[in-house]
Amino acid sequence: MFQLSRQQRRKARRDAIERGRKALGCGLGAEIAEDEALGVALILHERLIDRSRPGGAAEAAEIAERLLQRSLATDLKGLEVGCRKGCNYCCAARVIISAPEIFRVANWLRENATARSAQLQLGDILLEAHRRDGISFQDRIAEKVMCPMLVDDACGVYEVRPISCRAVFSMSAEACKIALVDDTKEMPLVVPTMRKGDVVRSVLLAAVSGAGLSDRGIEYVGGIRIALEERDAEARWLAGEDIFDAVPGAERRPDARQLQDRLIGFLRQLAE
Repeated sequence: MFQLSRQQRRKARRDAIERGRKALGCGLGAEIAEDEALGVALILHERLIDRSRPGGAAEAAEIAERLLQRSLATDLKGLEVGCRKGCNYCCAARVIISAPEIFRVANWLRENATARSAQLQLGDILLEAHRRDGISFQDRIAEKVMCPMLVDDACGVYEVRPISCRAVFSMSAEACKIALVDDTKEMPLVVPTMRKGDVVRSVLLAAVSGAGLSDRGIEYVGGIRIALEERDAEARWLAGEDIFDAVPGAERRPDARQLQDRLIGFLRQLAE
């Protein structure tokens, strides 16, 4: 690909985007095709670099989440998962997500929180986010600190929940309940859905990094606080400002970055 002419690169880019559109329509199969992943990454990359779209980051997250939803059907077919509405035992977990996902949730909260439920209030979410600033992660686990987006023991932002939440399924709610109070026990998670979530996350983060933006993982609630308090947060982040630098987070492990790094390389080659 390094030796392709400009015309050939443009054609390769168009072909990849077409494959990406098809993948968005039907989802990713059990065997992940890297050319499909590249096509989706190119589509997300275009959203992120288009300065005429002030909500481009949230739009990229929405596309990635829609892809994951369509892709999970294959992995869940025939399984009797234990997850049900009202089962929230995994909602005390530390959730690390990307900036585009934060903006998607924050935008939805501004538009829907009060209207959707009197129990889902921006003020309460912000109050809990500030309270957490002085609590270590280990202490949160010990206190069983639950996600402030819960309403009646169910996800209040279910429509826009992050990839990390969408990809987690358990075979037994009872086992998850036990694991919440006994950290020596493990939740019987559905591994294929978590792997699919990791692939979609890699695609989204490749687009983010390829656009010259920070792909560092950000703690969910802390990130939501910044995005809600700073009305221009998304525009500033898209302009290259690291507005989440004070929020705890994590870099991806090298083994989790392999697909992401390959896609970044392809994105850069096709952009030359």
